[in-house]
Amino acid sequence: MAYEMDFAPVLARAPELVTGTINTIILSAEAIAIGLTIGLAVALLRFDGPRWGRKIGAVYVEAFRNTPLLVQLFLIYFGLPYTGIKLDANQAAIFAVSLNLGAYSAEIFRAGLIAIPKTQIQAGLALACLSFKSCATWFWFLRFASSIRH
Repeated sequence: MAYEMDFAPVLARAPELVTGTINTIILSAEAIAIGLTIGLAVALLRFDGPRWGRKIGAVYVEAFRNTPLLVQLFLIYFGLPYTGIKLDANQAAIFAVSLNLGAYSAEIFRAGLIAIPKTQIQAGLALACLSFKSCATWFWFLRFASSIRH
């Protein structure tokens, strides 16, 4: 007995499926952009920030990496209204996924920064680059590019 797939119900809902696909792509793009920005900021804070900044970054990363994304979504969507912050479903999804992605990407960026050989860092210091603040060009073109490679 052969089974034949009936696509009539699927085709009847094609407009809803297309709308859902477009919404998913838009939400994903927004969450990725925000999450990578958060991740880079936290990685820099944990790598070259003050002691209190490194600790706050570590707590953020561990909290969001050690809880399931579904729990984070539920806490943000159902928990934030109790504090007076009301978000619709799309805003809550972007917020939760961005924070989750930020934690994971922060560790990826930080690992890349740690993998930079000491000789490259010493070469930058020899060129009078004393910190990220005083030599942004050195950071972005040498250090950041090198961390992406590693």
